[in-house]
Amino acid sequence: FFDHGDPISVHTLAGAAREILESLCRLDGIEPMTDFILKDHPTKARKDIWSAMNLYRNCFKHLGKTVEERAADLATLNQFEEADNEFLLYVCVEDYVRLRKAMPISYQIFQAWFVALHLDLLVDDSRSSAFKHAFPSLIEKARVEQKRLGREMMERMANDDGLLSDPRTEPLDLIYSYGRGA
Repeated sequence: FFDHGDPISVHTLAGAAREILESLCRLDGIEPMTDFILKDHPTKARKDIWSAMNLYRNCFKHLGKTVEERAADLATLNQFEEADNEFLLYVCVEDYVRLRKAMPISYQIFQAWFVALHLDLLVDDSRSSAFKHAFPSLIEKARVEQKRLGREMMERMANDDGLLSDPRTEPLDLIYSYGRGA
């Protein structure tokens, strides 16, 4: 994601991961992030929320059977933006931490980056200063700069002793062992 990988591939993989992580949460009796989304939108039908969450993923995965279905899918795909991936990745990270009670540093950085970018949606003013400090003026920056700052923070913090010794940090970040970030 931060390395500007193909946004369709990022979305498709994240969509599959979201589905698996949600299932694992449910198997362990843990409330997944989608349940929180449903609670935040009590007047919306569960089916409609699921359809919205899987909108692009389904178009990337399936070819419509009719000319009309394919035209509708194309119209949907023409609305897809790379920034749509950050919301899906955030849901994955949230379910991952619910499930594991810990997460790799790269996930922690992505989570902080996402919250800093969406302070108005996720935190109250009393908690926003840490995110603003970590990623100053993130909202005002161009997209490529926003992602560069996330990647740089990930590289800076990858070997931070304080984070590595925290029990909420998974001791082995397999993503970095392969030289890739979130």
